[in-house]
Amino acid sequence: MKKNKKLYVSVVIVMTFIFASCKKDEPSFLGNVNQFSIPPVSDSLKGKELILNDIYTGNMAIKDSLIIFSSDRLPDYNIYIFDMNSGNLLNRLCRRGKGYNEYISIKHKNQFTVNNENLCLWIYDNVYTRKISLLNISESMKQKETIYDTTYTYTVGSEYSMPLSPIFIPREDSLFIAKNHPQEMALHSIEYLLPAYHLYNGKTNKEIKEYQLFSGNILPSDENVNSFTFGGQDFFDMQSSISPDGKKIAMAMHLYPQINILDMETGELTGCKISKTIDLGSLSNTKMENLKRYFLDVYADNNYIYALYSGTSVNKDVFASNQIFVFDWKGNILKNIVIDNITETITIADEKLYIHDDEDRIFSYDLSLILSE
Repeated sequence: MKKNKKLYVSVVIVMTFIFASCKKDEPSFLGNVNQFSIPPVSDSLKGKELILNDIYTGNMAIKDSLIIFSSDRLPDYNIYIFDMNSGNLLNRLCRRGKGYNEYISIKHKNQFTVNNENLCLWIYDNVYTRKISLLNISESMKQKETIYDTTYTYTVGSEYSMPLSPIFIPREDSLFIAKNHPQEMALHSIEYLLPAYHLYNGKTNKEIKEYQLFSGNILPSDENVNSFTFGGQDFFDMQSSISPDGKKIAMAMHLYPQINILDMETGELTGCKISKTIDLGSLSNTKMENLKRYFLDVYADNNYIYALYSGTSVNKDVFASNQIFVFDWKGNILKNIVIDNITETITIADEKLYIHDDEDRIFSYDLSLILSE
């Protein structure tokens, strides 16, 4: 009898250990989560079309009266700058190439700054040279050539198989924060290194701090491993935007119904999740036809977070929407806005929303009245 009792206790201990280990592997968000219900549409907006008098494509940024497009599909240069009022092309900057002060392809996150009374934009390399530059737009416009106030190459993050992205420049020219891509921990593994943010000093090439977002892992069921058209890393795919003061980051998750807010000064992490939706732990075991695309893009200013919401099935080939949620930095949803054109990306400047749709049309929407309510 005693022998059977010992055996029973041993089995219980082993089963408890196995259960705990399994639970430990389940992905979880490391911050507090506030749930919200999608409110009724608060505002329906009609856009004003902006006409430009030359070719343009790619990522659109707005600053004052300038419309700035960046793309490696633009002829010869990576950046084209237009006057918003006249529609005329003012300048082409950042010559494409592998030479000195040239970029094969660039990216930026609308991080404008003023340096010695000159308007500047932080840009970074979109391939593998790990180069960052502060593009002096004002001087470049005056001299009709590309002027960089500073350029340096960083080596931090080389342990990751893909370049760090996106890169933000918070407040000083030597500091930047970057998110590593989720990636397989070993070849053909279904275990993934989860995304986190890393604060670096790019000139000394030292990591200052890491901000972890998730724990656990994505482990798809045997039924789903071969049925997905994407890998486990895609469950953590997100768009990010930093507040202009460089203190907070907003993240909009693509396949999970949640907006994340990271306060870089305090390290506080908050999630804003749509109520009565899928749990993170069961995401990878959900059948393909039941998965949805939730947030397509996000843009932040010092007062609000703007998230482009979809809510469509991943089986539908739809990557654009006309519905925008507005949050404050505490994670409260304030507005549910519908606009009269669909878009894949959004840009905010001077209390106006700008979109560039799939027909290469540009529209602006005045937000000043609805945000003051």
